[in-house]
Amino acid sequence: MALVRPSISSLTRARRRVGAAPLRGLFETLAGPVARPGQDGSFYRGLRTVAVDGTLLHTPDETLTWRYPKRAGESLEFGYPLLRLALVECGTRALITAAFGPESEGELPYARRLLPALEKTMLLLADAAFDGNEFLHAVHQSGARFLVRSGARRVPPPPSTWATVPTSLASATASSRYCCRSA
Repeated sequence: MALVRPSISSLTRARRRVGAAPLRGLFETLAGPVARPGQDGSFYRGLRTVAVDGTLLHTPDETLTWRYPKRAGESLEFGYPLLRLALVECGTRALITAAFGPESEGELPYARRLLPALEKTMLLLADAAFDGNEFLHAVHQSGARFLVRSGARRVPPPPSTWATVPTSLASATASSRYCCRSA
């Protein structure tokens, strides 16, 4: 018996009939770290490296709603909610968790939603958008270590307060742009 390839519109209609619950369950079942201990690119000094960053990906909701703004050139359109932020395992690019919502909210509020997925065996890598004191304190409370690229205007705490000091940063001054988890 020959297999029939369904059209995209058929898949879309079937997806709407089924709803979001089965796909949400599938995501929750499959999402998570997959690297084996010691796998190249996935661990640094025994810590699983994970990264947080923003992306904008249109994702169909349970029902098509027109309440989520999205950009379309210079005009603002409405449509599907956006995958706004993701926590990804480095090395494998496995999606650990994600936050969804409108673009009108900044990245830090979405990043806070990802914190429950962090654990003490992880090293979180992030760019300057995530160097806010409250967010870094929340990451510290999760038990995870972090390495965050800071903006040029950020003044890190003195090195004597750092829990870990990478060798390359041992001689850092107060004008340094990088710092690790503070104690």
